[in-house]
Amino acid sequence: MFNTIEKVRYLKPTFKFAQALSIALLFSANTFSQTNVLFGERNLINERPAIFFDKNGTIYPDHFIPDSLLRSSDASLDTFYLKHTNKFRIIAQQYNCSFGNYSPQNAVQLQDSIFSKIRNSINQKYPDTIQLTFLVHGFRKSFVNKPGNYTSVIDYNILEDTLKKLSTKPSGIIRVFWDGMYGEISFKRKRYKAMFCAFVQSQTNAVNVGKSLRKFVSELPNHQLNFISHSLGARVVCTALFDTTVDHSPTPSQQTVNICLIAPAIDGSVFNHYYERSTAVDFKSRDNYRLLILYNKKDFVLRKRDYIFGMFGPGPNRYGKTTLGCDHRHEICKLQNSFKDDFPHSEIEVENMTKVIEKCHHLRCYCRGENLKGLIKFIEQ
Repeated sequence: MFNTIEKVRYLKPTFKFAQALSIALLFSANTFSQTNVLFGERNLINERPAIFFDKNGTIYPDHFIPDSLLRSSDASLDTFYLKHTNKFRIIAQQYNCSFGNYSPQNAVQLQDSIFSKIRNSINQKYPDTIQLTFLVHGFRKSFVNKPGNYTSVIDYNILEDTLKKLSTKPSGIIRVFWDGMYGEISFKRKRYKAMFCAFVQSQTNAVNVGKSLRKFVSELPNHQLNFISHSLGARVVCTALFDTTVDHSPTPSQQTVNICLIAPAIDGSVFNHYYERSTAVDFKSRDNYRLLILYNKKDFVLRKRDYIFGMFGPGPNRYGKTTLGCDHRHEICKLQNSFKDDFPHSEIEVENMTKVIEKCHHLRCYCRGENLKGLIKFIEQ
């Protein structure tokens, strides 16, 4: 998240200078101008199966949409459809929907048609005997190339290469792209709160996307589903797989659903609703869900503290709780104990990556060498 740190990590400043430098580094979003991540101008010829969501969880059609029109529509596909009825009609026809005009009901039907087409293409590419693995990125991941930044595409390439290198069983990889917000970072103005505010907005986006993703994955025929998320992607995955207190749409009933959360930018209370599911599976007797958490006590991004001293910053409880992934106040142990008490027939495994990862939060740090060997073993056992 904070690439400027690499330039100064080996300096040996005085304490006062270091204190100022540390604060500057933590809040290096001084000119953080938050913006939505748009996918309207993506290359539509993509050999890798992927699903693209806007901030409301509305799925992108396979149709070129100028980013300028999306920006003027508040980064919302529904608003874009409402403002550009002719384009909505053309896109609907592309998916065999004969609509005259935009309406919320027609938009829902179009979304169902897009989901159906993607689902059919996945079924054709991967038989139901093949496990499907969904990759879900986190906060502040641009889609287009940005100098000095690792985009969501680059991260997925690194992760997918690692999975293929370490795996012994075939898997169908499906990439999930969502609007996790983005903004450039520099030192010019004192607006450090902007990035944290963008993170709060991204949490809302993650919940919206998770609800839509649930409707998609619940109808897949494959016997095993794997979900691998990084950072705030955990919020997307958890929303998709449980907590039906608001959205009662079906949750996956596959024989095995592996949930692998890498450096999850959430808190343990998310799992209070772990058994809130809508399925015919008797999961309280023998759970079809299996949970793995890779955490890092020194993760300075999740701790929301400065990189050098770990003393300055709002902490993991402000601007959206990120206490689980950094094991703040032994939250990992607390979650394990709650599983023993409340979900005794549900499997949970944790892996402490602190010594291996040190302070790094980047997905590429987890993908180095055989760092994900434990994750692969968990999925394939």
